[in-house]
Amino acid sequence: MLHSKTSGIFTSSLGIGDLVTKGQVIAKVGEEEVIAPIDGKLRGLLHSGLSVPPKFKIADIDPRGELADHTTISEKAMAIAGSVLEVLDGFLHSC
Repeated sequence: MLHSKTSGIFTSSLGIGDLVTKGQVIAKVGEEEVIAPIDGKLRGLLHSGLSVPPKFKIADIDPRGELADHTTISEKAMAIAGSVLEVLDGFLHSC
């Protein structure tokens, strides 16, 4: 996960699903460059033109690279959603 270090307007010429390499400039927040800390595939990325505050999540890189499927939700998100569904189901059936 990448977070902004400063506030400013977010800009990037990349898109979700693009492969990036460690050290590559993937975006800017104001005049500050956002550098990829690892090789991988962009799984999440803000839209250019948005104003962001400091420490705001701006991108997510999947280290699996080519193997990563950016068109589906992650296993972690699936597990969380499943847990929430079980809690809601239990609550609704106890009423």
